[in-house]
Amino acid sequence: MKKHFYTTILIILPLFMWAQEKTSTTPEKYQYLAVHLGAGFPVGDFGSNTTSNEEAGFAKTGFNIGVQYGYKLGKNLGLGAGAFYNYFNAAKTVSVPDNGGTITVSLDHWQYFGLTVGPVVTLDLDDKVSLDLRAMAGVASANAPRVKYQGNALLKEDWSTTPVMQGGANIRVKTNNSRIYVFANADFTYLEPDFTITSYDDSFTEKIKQRMSVLNLTGGVGFRL
Repeated sequence: MKKHFYTTILIILPLFMWAQEKTSTTPEKYQYLAVHLGAGFPVGDFGSNTTSNEEAGFAKTGFNIGVQYGYKLGKNLGLGAGAFYNYFNAAKTVSVPDNGGTITVSLDHWQYFGLTVGPVVTLDLDDKVSLDLRAMAGVASANAPRVKYQGNALLKEDWSTTPVMQGGANIRVKTNNSRIYVFANADFTYLEPDFTITSYDDSFTEKIKQRMSVLNLTGGVGFRL
C-alpha cells in the first residue's frame, strides 16, 4: 500500500509543480478605464502665427479631456480605445492681405472631438508601475473658427468629419487600493480636416484644408475593472 502511495506521489508531484509554475507565469488579463485632462499644445502649422504661412492656424494652447479604455490580453499585448475633446482659442487679431493692403480680423476658437482604437503594448516596470504604448486610429469631428471683422461676423464656422491618428504613452501607478491608478498621459494627435468657409451673406465660399497637430499632456485617475 505504501509503495503505491509513494509511487502516486512521485507521479503527481511533478505535475503539481508544473501546474503551479504555469499558473504563476501565465499573464494576467484585466481591463482598465482612465479619465484624464490637461493641456493641448498646437504644433507645426496649426500653432503658427505667421501670416505668410498659408497653412497657419493661429491656434493657442488649449485643453484636452479624455477617457481611455484598455484590455490587457497577454503579458505585453492588449487593445485600447479612447474618446477625447480638444479646445483651442485662436488669435484675436490677424492681419490678412486685402487688395494690396491688409485688414485685421479676429478668430474665436478651434475644437474637435473623436474616437480612436488600436493596439497597446504594456510594459510592467515593477509591481506598481506600468507603461502603455499606444498606436491608435479613428474618426474625429473638427470645428473651424468663426471670423469677425471690426466686430461684425464675416465668415461662418464649419464642422468637418475626418480620420485621426494618435500615438502616445501612459504611465499607470497603483495606489494602496490596487484597483485604482494615478494616471499620466502624453500623446500626439494628427488630423487634416477639409472645411468649407462661407461668408455670412453667402457671397463667398472657399474650401480649405487645415493640418491640426497637437501634443497633449494630461493626468488623471484610472480604475481597474
